[in-house]
Amino acid sequence: MTVLDCVRRIKALRLVPVPFVALLVHSRRAETSVLTWRKPESWLGYFVTVLLLAGSVSFGAVPQLLIDTDMLTDCDDVAALELAFACERKGEARVLAVTVSSAYPKSVPVVEAVNAFCGRADVPVGAPKNGTGHRRDDSCFLDKVSAEFPHAHASNDDAPDAVEVMRRTLAAAEDGSVTLVTLGYLSNVASLLRSGPDAISPLDGRALLAQKVKEWA
Repeated sequence: MTVLDCVRRIKALRLVPVPFVALLVHSRRAETSVLTWRKPESWLGYFVTVLLLAGSVSFGAVPQLLIDTDMLTDCDDVAALELAFACERKGEARVLAVTVSSAYPKSVPVVEAVNAFCGRADVPVGAPKNGTGHRRDDSCFLDKVSAEFPHAHASNDDAPDAVEVMRRTLAAAEDGSVTLVTLGYLSNVASLLRSGPDAISPLDGRALLAQKVKEWA
């Protein structure tokens, strides 16, 4: 698939930045929202995901996506989730679960808000536990979005364990059917690899990944 083919596919999806992206800079006094391109590199995750999904949907079965995102300082993760759900609406992907590698308290609420906005409030969302995950306090949108849009959990602390969500999602999937999509830190994947057999699956993390995941994007 050429770059031109990817561009055509993106246009066919009719992707429009959702209100969450517009909330990056929000002026209550003017009652307007302005999209600010803070750093070009912040969109790298979005465009990489565009290329990966655009290539995946052209071959074989519909990709079954287990998405791990940091959802922290930049909005590339919002755009990547929107892209995944846009592909899902066209029957070209299926989002099984989303896990968060960020330890910032409002990361999970924002993921849930995006999921709900895209019509998939039912998607399981997990957060890092036991002191894992990465935290920074300079996000320009997490607090605003979580305050204005509905979500199931008040903070990361209330959400299920990311490793448990990953193990449960993989155990329920057919062998060799899952595409693991990582957007940011790999701490959840590292914790999954270290996980042992449990009530969810008799397989340890390494064996579970080897049996269920067909590709890592």
